[in-house]
Amino acid sequence: MKKLLAFLILAAVLSSTIIPIKAETNLAIYVCDGGNGDGTSPSSPVGTLEKVYELIFERSNVKNDPSASATIVICGKLNVADHFNYDGKISHKGEVTFTSAYGVNDFRISADARLVVHAASKEALSINDEHRFVLGGPTRFENLTLDRGGKTNAPLTIYASTSFFAGESFEVVNTNWNLNYIEPARALTASEIDSIVLSAHRGFQPEGPENTVLSFEAAGKHGFDYIETDVLMTEDGELVCIHDSTLDRTTNGSGRVHAMTYAEILQYRINTAAYGFDIPSTDPSKLYVPTFREYLEICKKYGAKPFIELKSVGKDVIKKTIDTALEYFAPEDIVISSSSLSLLQISYNLNRDIFCHLIWGDQTDAGYEKSIISLSEMTNSSGKVNAGIAFNIQGLSDPANFDRAKVWIDKAKAASLLTCLRAADDMSEIRKMFDLGIDYYPTNITSPEKLSKLGVEKKAEYTYTPSDGGKLFIRGGRRSESTSDDISITLLGGLFDFVAPSNAEAASSGNYSVTIGGNAFVSRLVMGETCNHGTNIESSSLIVTENATIKELYVAGDHAYTENVTIEIQGGRVEKLIHSRNKGGSAGNLKLILTATDLLPQNIDISHSNVITGQKTLLLYGETPSDTSAWDIVEIIPPETEPADETAPLPESAPAPDNKPSIDNTNKKTPFELSKRIIATVVLITVFMLVIIKIAISHQKRNRNVFYKKTYKKVKKGIDKSKKL
Repeated sequence: MKKLLAFLILAAVLSSTIIPIKAETNLAIYVCDGGNGDGTSPSSPVGTLEKVYELIFERSNVKNDPSASATIVICGKLNVADHFNYDGKISHKGEVTFTSAYGVNDFRISADARLVVHAASKEALSINDEHRFVLGGPTRFENLTLDRGGKTNAPLTIYASTSFFAGESFEVVNTNWNLNYIEPARALTASEIDSIVLSAHRGFQPEGPENTVLSFEAAGKHGFDYIETDVLMTEDGELVCIHDSTLDRTTNGSGRVHAMTYAEILQYRINTAAYGFDIPSTDPSKLYVPTFREYLEICKKYGAKPFIELKSVGKDVIKKTIDTALEYFAPEDIVISSSSLSLLQISYNLNRDIFCHLIWGDQTDAGYEKSIISLSEMTNSSGKVNAGIAFNIQGLSDPANFDRAKVWIDKAKAASLLTCLRAADDMSEIRKMFDLGIDYYPTNITSPEKLSKLGVEKKAEYTYTPSDGGKLFIRGGRRSESTSDDISITLLGGLFDFVAPSNAEAASSGNYSVTIGGNAFVSRLVMGETCNHGTNIESSSLIVTENATIKELYVAGDHAYTENVTIEIQGGRVEKLIHSRNKGGSAGNLKLILTATDLLPQNIDISHSNVITGQKTLLLYGETPSDTSAWDIVEIIPPETEPADETAPLPESAPAPDNKPSIDNTNKKTPFELSKRIIATVVLITVFMLVIIKIAISHQKRNRNVFYKKTYKKVKKGIDKSKKL
């Protein structure tokens, strides 16, 4: 029996190392405001995050075991109005996941679940500071909405002590930025692109000041269908091309056009500085207010049609304008435009075959209705409607604006009117205009050559605009104490004002690894140390991928020294790459890796030799950029070489994202790891049972032998007695 007991004790000890008796392997704690339960179900939630972590540490090995995990299920609204874990006492080595989707339940839908981290002001916090939310260890945010509350919020900083992962299913609302989603669009065919009719508004202004010989000639050379201008009459009866009724804004002179002779106007020159640019090699003799005839001659020379806007002018000016235009063009090739329906009516009565275009007019629903009716009555000599209307509806990426534009364009088309919108200056807007079916496209800056971009299939795009919500920062390290741990931050969703793998209060001297992907947005990202008593760092790396956006990316930290900085841009957009925030930090070697030429940051300023002291290397898959002067080493890999895969795995220090939102993420073990445990357990149990069977058999044999011996003795004793008798 002693041997049997010993074997049983040994088996129990061995099996306990594989199957923990106390710790729950699939631990989930439910939490929401007002909860006073045990956290085991949505109907029995706890009420605070502090209580959640208390239960996690009681019921699992997350505190000390890096392989352990637990899930915090936010099953309703959970308000955090004060600092969380400010002193850093909550600490764990295993991974904790925050989510509102668990099992078959998505509490974001059924209970408007969200984590509301909001303090009305710094003074409202128990410690008068910006709002601090300190994570205790490796943490994931999945299927979670973080609500920053209202515009009076104190800024919120989330601290990632070792690693932090925010999946694409992580959403931030009421923050300091708004996200606008631009849907993907198919590539237009060559014939569809050719069908787009462009009108150069006041000429092609990127290459010349408005309404000048320079801008008119530039429009003609670029092949615009129409060149638009504004016409006024001088005191001596000369028609001139100028937008304003005075010279003050566009020239270095002053005075009202109708009160000056053309000779007096010619004394002055176009003030190019007023347009925000200068034309260094321009013949100064062309910088004057041109006559209407000069404009018509340029249109005729380049095969462009005149698009003529009339402002507050009398019938005599209208008649002279039309008569002069008819000297150069047939009436069906001339457009007279105005924001005044009455001026268009005068033009129509003078010549029915000239196309009349209304610029917005009365910009109300009732006004648009009235304009459509009036314009539809303007028919040419063939009896066809010969008029069009522009609607002042912009921002078509907003579905509400797009839908409103579609309503009015459809109504205008039903009345046989041609249509346009203001203004075709952005490729995304032009693509939306094409989908709406407008007939002509007035533009300030889009040339016919640029339209070729519409022949490329457009991916989904995200744009960001400032808002008045609460600011959100992500910082690495431990707020209350220095650390030498490596820091990993992965953001695939969310809107952030500031991100850094270090913090301003305690030094983080390990290596840094940051990934910005999905549709995450970061206004400012600092790659180095931001603590003023920090120490030097060996390496800091960044991957930018998918549709992510970084507005300002700083190579060096605010303090200390980073020996090697590697930035790999596989997708998304980095708008500015800057050496530092000029606070004393520095970096050694910088390596920028790009998978395509068009991923090069729009603005690069890395020339400060006291900040970036080592080699600056550009490694590019694609064509050589036009300017490589900022780089010491430039390595160009031809386009035919296979570029880095945009879906390449993230750095080992960063958790790999799961493209499919995981609703039940309680068990972090892989199938292979589980199989190993199961096999080991089965083997141990089998050995244990064999040992017990063997002991039983041996025990049975021993008992049988004893029985036989006793029986033999009895029989022998009986035989001996018989012999004596």
